[in-house]
Amino acid sequence: YMFLVKSNRYLEVESGKVNVYDTQTATEWALLSSKNMEGFRLADYCEESNMSIWIGIRNAQQENNVVVAGFDDLKEVHRYTLSTPVLSAHLNFARLILVEKLKIHIYDVLSGRRLHIIETEPNPRGLALLSENKANCHLVYPLNAEVNGDVCLFDALRVQPLRHISAHTSPLSVMVLSSNGALLATASSKGTVVRLFPLPEGSVLASLRRGLRQAEIRSLWIAPNGTSLLALSATTEGGTVHIFRTPPTNGLHSPSASPASVSGSGQSQSIASYMGISEYLPTAVYSLWERPRAEVTLHVTLSPLTAALLEIPPTFSNSHHDPNAPDTAMIAVAATARHIFTAPVPAEAGGDCSANVRIFKLAT
Repeated sequence: YMFLVKSNRYLEVESGKVNVYDTQTATEWALLSSKNMEGFRLADYCEESNMSIWIGIRNAQQENNVVVAGFDDLKEVHRYTLSTPVLSAHLNFARLILVEKLKIHIYDVLSGRRLHIIETEPNPRGLALLSENKANCHLVYPLNAEVNGDVCLFDALRVQPLRHISAHTSPLSVMVLSSNGALLATASSKGTVVRLFPLPEGSVLASLRRGLRQAEIRSLWIAPNGTSLLALSATTEGGTVHIFRTPPTNGLHSPSASPASVSGSGQSQSIASYMGISEYLPTAVYSLWERPRAEVTLHVTLSPLTAALLEIPPTFSNSHHDPNAPDTAMIAVAATARHIFTAPVPAEAGGDCSANVRIFKLAT
């Protein structure tokens, strides 16, 4: 299974089949269309150009094959065959990125010509991001995926490296770019902290505390307006969505500023600052307590796969939840067995919206 959230469209990928759902319908998400490219799976989709990338999966050899095609008619535009399996692929208005274990290939979308090859340290999961924004055409990938959480920032449009960012001491687990390509969020294999970096500067904007115990963060998602960040963590019992308020990128931390000083109001203030004991704590303990915590949480009972914050019209929220509730954003979590959890985001900081959750199963 793989899921892509594109504007008001939700793409569910299972082997070669892709189901496209409308997330703004008044009832359960409507199935708009289904697509199938025999022997291939969808890797990415660019809304602006309406182009898609498909990776061959019929057998080990075909994992090296990549097809760029129109999303609606599946008409082939370009085809590539690499020497080793393609672990991930990314597409925007101008660039196609193919990720192998030891290489990243950059192609021009229009001509199909390969522009550059980046030699990398082993990247067995094919971690990489490509911004869809024309002003910030950033490519992000791990510096050494198996050793630490450092990332490389590369200008994919001008085809030139920008800088290295020291994000975590442990290997990266997941990362995400904002829709405008100006904000990067990362989490390591420990899963205790999510860090935000404004781009291309690459300095730490905030360190957000998910929890003290180690957990697997399966997905990160930044709201289109850039004011909220979702972190989806999973355990054997289910999962939790943590919603953080993101600090404004025009107010970067000074070396002496604590993350809580720019993280908004409400529960984002750290426990240590609230209790007035921060000056008495050892530095290591203080740094843990000072990181802002989630303002809103949602707990789900099935194994979660991905999460997003959706702007749902009032007809949706009124039909599924409190009819007297004001218009609100909704959390949507995709879980195993094609289940979708939705819940309205509470207006107050520190809220738990698990009590208002609704569950439905995707139609086929």
